[in-house]
Amino acid sequence: MLTFVLAFIICAIIGTIISMLLSPFCGGNSNALLAVNALAQVIMFAIPPIWVAFRFYQEPHQFLQLLHNRQTGRYLLWSLLLIVVVVPFNECITAWNDSWHWSGVWSQVEKILRQMGEESSKLLAGSLENTSIGQLIFNLFAIALVPAVCEELFFRGGLQQLLYRWTHRPHLAIVLTAIIFSLAHMDLFAFLPRVLLGILLGYMFYYSGSIWVNMSAHFLNNAAVVVLYFLYHKHIVDINIAEEMTFAWYAVIASAIVTAIIFYIAFLRKPKQLEGTESW
Repeated sequence: MLTFVLAFIICAIIGTIISMLLSPFCGGNSNALLAVNALAQVIMFAIPPIWVAFRFYQEPHQFLQLLHNRQTGRYLLWSLLLIVVVVPFNECITAWNDSWHWSGVWSQVEKILRQMGEESSKLLAGSLENTSIGQLIFNLFAIALVPAVCEELFFRGGLQQLLYRWTHRPHLAIVLTAIIFSLAHMDLFAFLPRVLLGILLGYMFYYSGSIWVNMSAHFLNNAAVVVLYFLYHKHIVDINIAEEMTFAWYAVIASAIVTAIIFYIAFLRKPKQLEGTESW
């Protein structure tokens, strides 16, 4: 576990330095900046778990759960469906989380954090508002695919696995990983919805035993945003993903109930046989 953390710190420093060195050459070009960001993600998130897997495990592909079996397809379909049906419930949590306001001296901290979020959104807008097919493909790669692969390798394939082996408590490992996953995005005003997403992804990984399921579900979550931006600016749909999405109360309740039902049917009806205790 300590080696994994040290590997991440070293890779994070290297990724940050490379990003700082390359960014001035981008000249404010949003695509170039996204490419630099994608490279930094590979260095920071993909290299540490891969290095640990090859350095300390005889079968690194098994540690990272780069596996599939006859059940993988079934888990994949259920997981993709979960990502879709949870949207209204997750958007409700997102709106509630975003409504939080800090008082006193913390109000200035809130102002700075929100300004950072707006600047990040402006960077993405430059690429997402372009309606060419080539731009769409690039966005799907840089904004959807690279983060999905790198983050799942790091958080589920690496961190969650190591926390489970360290604590012998799978549910605790899943929740802790989800919290760290959300904090790593450095957006406290979307902290809770990302924790929820992280918990869903954690259980998908734990019960399916395949990182491919997670990468696919994570990619769908990211790609949906990219595609909706594209369709909105092509005037094909009226849904502006840049604005807060609101759903009727009954849609939110239905989303929560259906999510719970699908989660139970897909993952909990026949629980995985745990190695050791199932307690927290």
